[in-house]
Amino acid sequence: MPGPDTSAVAPGARTGNLTSLQQRFESEEDEVRLLNYRRGAFLAALFIALGAGMDLVAFGDYSDPSYEGVVGRLFMLRMACSSGLLFVLFLLYRIRSRSRRTLHVLGHLVALIPMVTIQAMLAETGGGGSPYYAGLNLVMVGAVLLLRWRCIDGLINSILCIAGYLGVAFGTQTSIQNITIALFFLFVTAAFVCIGLYFYNRLRFAEFCLREELRVAVEERDIALDEIKANEARLLQAETLSSLGRMSAGIVHEVNNPMNYVKTALHALRMYADDVEEKERADFEETVADAEEGVSRVIRIVSDLRSFTKGEAAMKEEVGIRETVENARRLLAGELQGIDFRVDVPEDHKVSGNGNQLCQVMVNVIQNSAQALEGASERGVSPQVEISSERMGEQNVCIRVRDNGPGIEPEDLDHIFDPFFTKRDVGEGMGLGLSICHRILESHEGRIEVESDPGNATVFSIIVPQSWEGKTGTDEDPGPGERPDSAEPQAESMSEQEASSDTAELEEAWKK
Repeated sequence: MPGPDTSAVAPGARTGNLTSLQQRFESEEDEVRLLNYRRGAFLAALFIALGAGMDLVAFGDYSDPSYEGVVGRLFMLRMACSSGLLFVLFLLYRIRSRSRRTLHVLGHLVALIPMVTIQAMLAETGGGGSPYYAGLNLVMVGAVLLLRWRCIDGLINSILCIAGYLGVAFGTQTSIQNITIALFFLFVTAAFVCIGLYFYNRLRFAEFCLREELRVAVEERDIALDEIKANEARLLQAETLSSLGRMSAGIVHEVNNPMNYVKTALHALRMYADDVEEKERADFEETVADAEEGVSRVIRIVSDLRSFTKGEAAMKEEVGIRETVENARRLLAGELQGIDFRVDVPEDHKVSGNGNQLCQVMVNVIQNSAQALEGASERGVSPQVEISSERMGEQNVCIRVRDNGPGIEPEDLDHIFDPFFTKRDVGEGMGLGLSICHRILESHEGRIEVESDPGNATVFSIIVPQSWEGKTGTDEDPGPGERPDSAEPQAESMSEQEASSDTAELEEAWKK
């Protein structure tokens, strides 16, 4: 089916896919045409029937023998026409705009039935000289105003109107004078109809293209606004974390030293446990144990703050995933009691990174799963943590930690890696664990992802680059992600200095 002239496309739309635009335009127009065909069929049936009053006025004079029976025959023609149009209206309500061929045929029937009826009425009322030929003009104009046809459809309708009139005129031996007058008005109307439809459809298509441009511009604006809002949020978070980092640096320094003194004092107190009376010894040991637990918790918090705000130098090496998981399991042996802990990690799965930091990642993620499984037995669920790994192409290894806990609510998934985000009670954690994991994995050129089915399971996916192959121990210049060979001795020296400093502080505290 030919469409509107595409030369009317707006300048910005010409650069797009005109074929795709044309198809979408035709699809949209078909929806509108279907509605207009229904309205046109109903109005045509109504006005054709109401025209019986005009017949009665024009041919109701029974004193003229030539008018005898004309009104009755015209009435029958009108009723037949209205019935046909109502049947077409019924069919139009049974189809959809996607049935383009059927829609096209029914649309032409809406104009063809009144056209044939008017031509029959011409034959009944004097042939081509009858004033009823004006009805053919109405059929052509109605195609423009009601049916929203394309130019080719309007041209076909006009040709059928003129051909039908000529057939009636010559069949009834109408005078050339009457034929000429009628043809003049019919041709003028047909010209107006075709020209009007041509420019109307060009304007409609240009309007459609402009609306498409506007829609795309609005979508791009919304995307840009979302990006601006996201950048503002990231800048605000970065500024907040920067302030937090400066504050935490002071906290770490000021809290760490007193905690070492307290730890030393508690160790000394335990040495005097034998001097405490037997009946008070249990309370004494419980009190010291509570104090040690509190001190350990403060030290862990300080350690998390230092890791989060400062970070550690990532001395990369070849790290075995299974060994890292086993180390994390031993560190969390107490918290994993009563949990079915399964490991399916091949021995040859190794990654490139800092072993201590990757172990910290595994500890935090597994601990998060263990905490999610608290009270699982009371809910009738057998607590389970599964750890597996698989290669992702030639570059990465994916470590999956799955638990069958209550899952994570959808509204929390976007925030679980935010610093200090936690759903646990006050005193049970600062919400830094997953944030630290996220930062460590970023420094390893990896990432952490989460999928959760609330009420069933949660899966953390840790993606880390595979270990270097054939690059360790070479004399080549280190790549962007590698460190010089001298970095490891420097790191060891720094660690030794920190260890000796801590030892000196502890000895000084012990002497005091």
